[in-house]
This record gives sequence, structure tokens and C-alpha cells, in this order.
Amino acid sequence: MVLGLTASLLVALPVSAGAQPAGAEAPGLYVVQFAGAPLATYSGSVAGIPATHSPLSRDVGAGRCLAEPSGRSGPRRRGHDHRVIDGGFWPENPSFAALPEPRPDADAIAAKWSGECVTGEHEPVTCNNKVIGARWYNQSGYGDPANGEFLSPRDRAGHGSHTASTAAGVPVDASAAGAPVGQVSGMAPAARLAIYKAVWHVAPGVGAGGTTDLLKTIDDAVADGVDVINFSIGDGYDEFDPTDVAFFNAAAAGVFVATAAGNSGPGAGTLDNAQAWVTTVAAGTHDVRYAKAVTLGKPSNVNYPSIAIGDFVGRQTVTRTVTDTTGRDSVYTVKVEAPPGITVKVSPTELTVPAGGSASFQVKVTAATPIMNRYAFGSLTWSDRAGHRVRSPIAVKPIMVRHPAAITGSGSAGSQALQVTPGYSGTLKAAPLGLTAPSVTTSRLVGTCTSSATGLSSVPPRAERSSISPARHPWA
Repeated sequence: MVLGLTASLLVALPVSAGAQPAGAEAPGLYVVQFAGAPLATYSGSVAGIPATHSPLSRDVGAGRCLAEPSGRSGPRRRGHDHRVIDGGFWPENPSFAALPEPRPDADAIAAKWSGECVTGEHEPVTCNNKVIGARWYNQSGYGDPANGEFLSPRDRAGHGSHTASTAAGVPVDASAAGAPVGQVSGMAPAARLAIYKAVWHVAPGVGAGGTTDLLKTIDDAVADGVDVINFSIGDGYDEFDPTDVAFFNAAAAGVFVATAAGNSGPGAGTLDNAQAWVTTVAAGTHDVRYAKAVTLGKPSNVNYPSIAIGDFVGRQTVTRTVTDTTGRDSVYTVKVEAPPGITVKVSPTELTVPAGGSASFQVKVTAATPIMNRYAFGSLTWSDRAGHRVRSPIAVKPIMVRHPAAITGSGSAGSQALQVTPGYSGTLKAAPLGLTAPSVTTSRLVGTCTSSATGLSSVPPRAERSSISPARHPWA
């Protein structure tokens, strides 16, 4: 099989030995004739690589037509030419390494393949028995070395290599986040590739190609003898355009065409390249979540040298662990300077730390006569006989009451629990505060109503009008 790649990946299926459509030059080889004006005179629109990435690889399904029901590799993946129309390829990529010789499909490929390896003018490429053909098209003028592009089939942005290797890359060792994950390959690793570069890097994350160039790639791919065309390109328009006609003729010639559904549109199901004669490929997502509850610790227990407790009520115990860096055993004694209005107790008060080892202690903080809603500061200091001192600052902010910022409920009757923790000893009262009574203002309309068009006479107001202001919360 020979895969043809234009701006994406083109994969071709074997042409059946039936009646040949007009334009057939030889069994299994067809030349597409496009309807309408000559290609060279069509200015056309701009097509490009999708600007946003799907959560899943958008081209992964392009080669599914080649898989057996079990999904295993087999003879069906040999003897076919896949054509990729995209941004070119990087020939040094191991996914495009030469296939082992001799090839069992060599005669079948030689009988139908008539393409070329056009290496290019700038940063030329090389072909082998894996990538057996390459061409590049720049009549549109989008290919500009000033943008870092190569005037050759060489891939500048990486999208072309991505689509080509997804369709028919050979097995290679892969890793994820630095960890080996085994071998990966394209959908048809034994198929041959033909690369047709018609999309060019024009800005970071942006690729573009002219319709004239894209039409020429489709024409050339069919004439070269590809079996499958993969087209991971979209233009964002819903109008019928010349590439649709080109793919219709390619399909009529027996070439299987796989196109990308696109990554944008007004709706979740908006499709690009949705013609009836192509296979539109997409990867979707779902809203299933694999969630599990996680119990988190208190932020004040994070093992910092300092001890900080915000929104402090009543009492709280925190834990700290220290590690020796002197390389010798030592015994430390603690000295506490408690914040004003706060009592601080450390347990144990004497800490034995082995050389290079660690030891833990607890600090119990209790509100005695605190000043509410203000930070109070203190410290604790560990010292040994060798003169080593380790100081930990303490910052505590006592508050009157700890409570959730809001609670929600529904229904016309019932109750809702509210967890409240007071920061002092005494009585805590709660009283509901509801909406105030509405304010009603009454006034009388003044004026007349006349209409010369209807001949109505002046009439006095028939009723009083009252305005009612909405109820307001007393805190508003």
C-alpha cells in the first residue's frame, strides 16, 4: 500500500479490478479529471491545519479502514500506497526508517507506483522503501523561508510528520514523561508512504495552503497510484468548494479518502469535510470522571520552620519535624515566647536528635485572653549545649466565630445545618434576619389622553396607580 499525504495523511486502498472510470490509463491507476475551470486559474480559499488540539489525537482513525476485525497487523497492510497531504515529513524520524528487504509486496508496488521523490531546493529530503514518494507545492506563495520554512517536502511545524507516522509509521521505541512504554507504530506499519507538502508554516501554531496547491496534490496522488488519501486539513467554511469535487473524483477512481472532522465550530457536533464520498474521522471525549474523595491535612501542619494559624478559634495542636545537619548527636531544650493573650505548650520540652536524623514535637496553642481579629506574634527557640539555636516564629490570628461563608437550601420549609465554632467562652446567640416589609407608595395620574386620528376626546384617569418597591435586606 502507498499512503499519500498532502496536508495531512492520505491512505489508499487497493483499486478493485472492475470497470474503469473515464481517465483510467492503466489497470489500478487512474487520473482524476476535475470539473470546472482549470486548476491553475482558481485562486481559491485558504485551508489550514486546525489551530486547536483535540484532547485525543485527531488523526488516529485515519487508517482504521485497513485493520482486520481483530485489529492485528497482517498481509492486508502490505502492497498499499498511503498518501499524506500535509506539512511534509522529517525523513530522519525513526518512524520513517527503511523497511527490511526483501519486501513481499515489492512487485505489487512497482506495478502501480509512478510517483517521484522530489527532494526540494532548501533542506532536501531523502526517500527509501518506506517513504517512496515526496512532492512539494508552493504556487500559493505561502512557503516562505523567512518564516523558517523549507522549500522542500521537509516538515517545519511537525504536523505532517505526526499525521504520516500515525497512519503508517514503523514500530519504534517510545517513552512518556521519560518512562519507556514499549513500542508504538502507525495503523499500517508495513504500508508505503507518499508525502505531498501543500500546507506551510506561516506563524507560530498556524499553517496555511492555497486551494490551487491542494487540488494539484490530489490530482498528482491519484495519478501516482496511491490507494488511500488522508487529509487532516480544514478551511472553516461550509460552502461546497473545489476540493470536494476533487475528492469525489478520487473516490470514483477507487481511492479511499479519509478526512479530518475538524476541531472547531459553533456546536459540539459541527463537522468539517463531511461530504458523502469521504470518510470523516474524529476523536470524541466524554464527561465521565474517575474521582475519589481525598482527605487533606490542616495547612498549619505543613512542616515549615514557622508556625502560622489563621482564623484561630479555641485551641489547636500542630506538629513539626526537625532534622540534624551538624552530623552529631545533640539534645535540644525549648524556650517559648507566647503571643500576647495566647498560651503555647511544647511537647516534649527536651528533644534528642541523632546525627543526621530527625525528631518531631507538638505545639499546643490555646486562646486565653486574645485580641480578636488581629495577628499576635511570638516564637519558640531550640538550643543545645554546643551553642546551636533553631528559632521558629509564631503568628496567630484569633477570631470570634468560625463559620462557613454561606449555606444553601431549597424548598418552602425545612432546616439547614450550620456548623459554627466560637472563639471564646460564653454565650453565643443566633437570630434570623429576614426581608423587611415592602414599601408602598400611592399616587394619582395627572394629564389627558387625546387622539386626533381616532377622534377620541380627553378622558380623565380611571384608576389610581400604586408602586411597590422590592423588599430589602436590613444590611443592604
